Amino acid sequence: MPTAARDERMRQRLAAALPDAPRWLETRGMLLSGRGRLVGRGSDAEGHAVFDDSVVRLLSLVGRPAAAVVREALSLRPNAVLVQEEDDAGLRPLLVGFRREIAILHRLTDGIRLRPLAGGPPCRLLSAAATGWLDRWPEAQRREFGAALALGLPMAGALIGEEVAAVCYACYETGTLWDISIDTREEHRRCGLASSAVRFLAAHQAFRGLEPAWGAVETNRPSLTMAASLGFRPVERFVVYEPERSTWSGPRAARGDES
Repeated sequence: MPTAARDERMRQRLAAALPDAPRWLETRGMLLSGRGRLVGRGSDAEGHAVFDDSVVRLLSLVGRPAAAVVREALSLRPNAVLVQEEDDAGLRPLLVGFRREIAILHRLTDGIRLRPLAGGPPCRLLSAAATGWLDRWPEAQRREFGAALALGLPMAGALIGEEVAAVCYACYETGTLWDISIDTREEHRRCGLASSAVRFLAAHQAFRGLEPAWGAVETNRPSLTMAASLGFRPVERFVVYEPERSTWSGPRAARGDES
């Protein structure tokens, strides 16, 4: 069997073995989209390392991969490493020098559906066909959003006039879930723009049968407050390891100071 076909079968098999739940959203999204790749060979018995650098440099450790596999994966310089709590004690010695935080994963409370609010700021879907608005954003966001748009990932912007002042996009999707990634230009924060972008994209994604999931590290109280204000409830956790140089916007994507 050709290598590409074999790797695809391995990715699909691993994705099917993981629950379609918020704590596995990024991992399954990497595998199902084909953007994530399995690092190292012969790691099935102990665990897997899944790496994706298409938008953000993200590494997920599934189970307890062999130390050699973890070292190879870390050599790819991920901005964040996701570890499940049940595997954390065994993997922690391999992640010395990384900041360790707990990410709280949320789903909408039963019966709540996010929709744009009457009288809220205007929002629209964004596409790779028109990216001039990116010029007004800092370089890190230009790279991230530009890569997301080039991949055709769902993205919405909240507008002030013709200016895109806040962005919400889905970096990963599974069969039922999508992850909320948001940012707001610094001069427009604390105006409710990010919430409006989330509501707009959530309504769009609902037509596709997808429910939003919200992630925030437990030290980010503003983000947790924002999640609660939109009707999200905590359901699961995982561990996030980040190098000091990290600029990742994963569970930090829902930053409360951007609301």
